Formats: sequence, C-alpha cells, structure tokens
Amino acid sequence: MVPNIHEGPELKIVNIDQTQINKHTCEGNSMVRLLLTGKGKDRNVQANQDTFGSDGEFLNYFFIPKLVFYNKSKEPISIIELSGEYEDSHGNWCECHNIKLCSALSENDANYNWLPDTTLNLEPLKLTTFCVRVDVKVKGTPGSSTKHRMRAHKSLSQPFKIRLTLHGTEGKTASLLVEQANEPFVLPTKEIIRKNFDFENIVAFVYADDCDADDRYWVIIYYEDKSKLRFSFGYSLNGCETKYLDTWLIKDLCNQAKKTATTEIVLDEWNHDWRTITALFDKETFILFGFRIELKTDTSKTRETGLLPLDKIRERLAIEKLQPEDDRILTTYTSIS
Repeated sequence: MVPNIHEGPELKIVNIDQTQINKHTCEGNSMVRLLLTGKGKDRNVQANQDTFGSDGEFLNYFFIPKLVFYNKSKEPISIIELSGEYEDSHGNWCECHNIKLCSALSENDANYNWLPDTTLNLEPLKLTTFCVRVDVKVKGTPGSSTKHRMRAHKSLSQPFKIRLTLHGTEGKTASLLVEQANEPFVLPTKEIIRKNFDFENIVAFVYADDCDADDRYWVIIYYEDKSKLRFSFGYSLNGCETKYLDTWLIKDLCNQAKKTATTEIVLDEWNHDWRTITALFDKETFILFGFRIELKTDTSKTRETGLLPLDKIRERLAIEKLQPEDDRILTTYTSIS
C-alpha cells in the first residue's frame, strides 16, 4: 500500500476574544478628549480589504463606528488634523496611509459620506460623534473571499493597535489608542464538518491547507444509508460538492477491477485540480476495501488511504442486487448559511 504523506505547513489561526480587547483612555494636553463609545458591535473596530491589489500592495481599512470628540473648553476649538499610526508585527509605530471622517451612521443610513479632510470646528462644552476610517497599506494579496477580507490581514499583528492623534489650533494634542480583533476564523475539522452537514458514520476525513489563501481543502467519506457510500468535497466552510457510490456502482467497479486484473481505479470524473481519488481493490478477491485520497494546494500536499469497514462492505454487498436507475443523480451541491 502506498504510504500516507503530509507535506507543507498547516494553517495557524490566532483568534482573539473581543472581551479581551483593552480599553484605553485619552492622553494629551488638549482640552478636547477622544472617547470610544457605543455598545456591542458599535464599539468594535471593524475591518475590510481591497478586493484586488496593485503592484503587490492593497489597502486594509479599519472602521471605528463611533468616536466622540468632547470639547471640555468654554471656547470653540478647531482641529487642524487627525492623524493615525499603527503598530506593526515588530512593535514599531508606522504612519497610516489615510484617515477619513464622517458623521456617525444611524440605523437608516446606508452609505458613508466622507468629509474632504479631517479639519473640524468643535463647539464649547459639546460632544460630537464621528465615524473614522483608517487606511493601512499592506504588502501582499488581499483575501480571496468576503470572509477573508473582512479582517486585518494575516501580516498584521493581533490585536491590531491604532493610535489616533488630534492637533488643535491651541497648539495642543490628544491621542487615543484603539484595538481591533478579527472575528474568529473557523477551519473545517472532522467534528465541525460532522456538525455543520449532519454527517454520520464517517469513514475518513482528509485535508490539505493552502497557507497563502488561508483555505483548507477537504474530502470526507461517510455512509448516508444502508446502500450508499457518499463523498463530499469542499474548501473551508463554503459548501460542498457530493457524489456517491451505491451497491450497484460498487459492484460495477469491482467487476471492472476483476476484468482488468487491476487493484486500483482512478475516479477521473470525480477528480479536480486539487484532488485525486483512487478506488482500491483486494488483489485476490477484487473487493473494494478503501480509497486513496490525494490533495494538493499551492503550499502543501496530503495523501491518505481511507479503509472501509469490511463488515459493512459485506453487509452492503449482500443486499439484493439493485438495477441502475435511469435518472440517477450522481452530483449534488450543498450550501451552508
């Protein structure tokens, strides 16, 4: 039997609990105070990325839904500029690419109406709330899907720290540190696939990671009922494609193996650029006893053999011979909400 192999790295996802985000107080000598406000998601810093990069770079956007500017003075104060820095993965503070402001969105607002600059006139003893967008230029490739893009890029630290600094006409400054945490990134595992798709009687689960795209490709083999052996293929948790072998098809494969005196049949119609599935037969009885699953991504390669429980195979092959159905559906597509 060809040995199992697993080559290349596996995905390591760092998940930060939103409740562990540090809350910071405003610092500086300005009479204007910066306050992070809101409840639940309104208080969390949100992220997004460009859909496409350019010259090996793209913008990672960070949205602060509600930032309060509180002028404690009895006199009007003008803000000349709001600047931003972020902490990189080496602990260095770097200048943000751009800062934008707009009035805080209400439940009825659909779009941001960004102001032309960050100059503000603040009335005395008044609180004014804005939405802030911080743009960070990142080297690399943006996420491949909406789920992958609505987060800080993996090259940035977690939690991601942004320091906002306002510069007032009185020659004084104030700064506030805010932190962003990515939403938990769930990778498909045998247990998660079982739960999400309600699969039972699992025979094998094989996966290979693409660490460049943060995707996990997987194949699962399971018995759906007494007469069907199902194969589902997917990547991450974006749904799956399913094919099956019933008693008739299994017997047909065994007969093919016996006639050609072969112990392996590659299931060409089931294969893809990233997967190859080969049916394995006993060299004397030509009974189907397992499948070799080979998965290949840009960063890793996996080859595993899934052995079928022989008692279940005998039980299924002992069923009264079925005639092939004229309108047999061999492929289905399942989505997850």
